[in-house]
Amino acid sequence: MITLNSFAFSIPGLFFGVMIAFILNLMLREIIFREAKNTLDYGLTTWSLVLGISFGFLMPFLANYLPIQQAMGKTLRNSLDLNKRQDDQIGIKVEKLENIGMSFNQFLVSIMLTVIGFGVYYFIPLAFVNENYTLALLILSGILILIVVGLTFLTTLFYTMVEKLLLWIVLHTCCIRDKRLRKVVVSNMQGHSKRNNKTSVMFTLATSFLIFASSGFSVISSLIGDVGCQFIGSDILAVSLGKGVINEGPIKRFLET
Repeated sequence: MITLNSFAFSIPGLFFGVMIAFILNLMLREIIFREAKNTLDYGLTTWSLVLGISFGFLMPFLANYLPIQQAMGKTLRNSLDLNKRQDDQIGIKVEKLENIGMSFNQFLVSIMLTVIGFGVYYFIPLAFVNENYTLALLILSGILILIVVGLTFLTTLFYTMVEKLLLWIVLHTCCIRDKRLRKVVVSNMQGHSKRNNKTSVMFTLATSFLIFASSGFSVISSLIGDVGCQFIGSDILAVSLGKGVINEGPIKRFLET
């Protein structure tokens, strides 16, 4: 009776679930076909139907079979015994994600990598297909900015080693007489390590973005020049170094040959 009642709920739920999946699949495929300018079949695949219907029939059966088997495996005396009934109860233990090996920072990084990967593999080709080069350049610029930020934070791993290296060079070159103060300098550097790291990150970010902005302006200037040459339609630039007029005859003969 329990199995029949569960199937009485699961079969209508399975039917409505397949219908909703078909409608959502139809809408998503229509959007993709419009953007890609291509059409395929709108129906659900055979594998998805088999998988959904199989889960719709198997999950109610398994959800009822295991508790029924556990209850039928006991004797009437054990079922009526309150002490054994308490021993058979299922306990729930709440644990943090950090305790099971999942870090919140790793979760954020995975979400960010998923978004970036989706943008690279779908939006950039879509932008080129639709000739929307502005969107493609914006996505590529955003990815480059994230690369700069990521490399900046990776360099923080080498700050301590660079500080020790600079200290060793200073104490063995120009400040040999202050070599006895090495322990004092090291303890002072350890006390200001957090502030030094923050300052180093800010300085590295500022420097990297200046370099990025300079390279970006160089690319824009060369792009403007190339676009101007394309609109003008000339492949050769003639410049007069003196104050006189350019002699057109040799240039014309050179272009004709």
